[in-house]
Amino acid sequence: MDNSKREKLIILGKSGSGKDYLMRKLVEKGLKGCLKMTTRPQRKFEKQGITYNFVNDNQFTELIKENKFLISVFP
Repeated sequence: MDNSKREKLIILGKSGSGKDYLMRKLVEKGLKGCLKMTTRPQRKFEKQGITYNFVNDNQFTELIKENKFLISVFP
């Protein structure tokens, strides 16, 4: 199936609101997850490409200009 035609679910919420928990539960039920991208610094326990895709502000801005995201929150 063409991925552009699949229905998408976007989960938004404040830090600590349970987004990751909800995503894990949905994946357990068979939904396909996605890897989040962030400009914040990587924490010690996080792994590039596994926990998040870590990019700098300039890379993120370029991805926005190229319409690579369904949604973004960036000042």
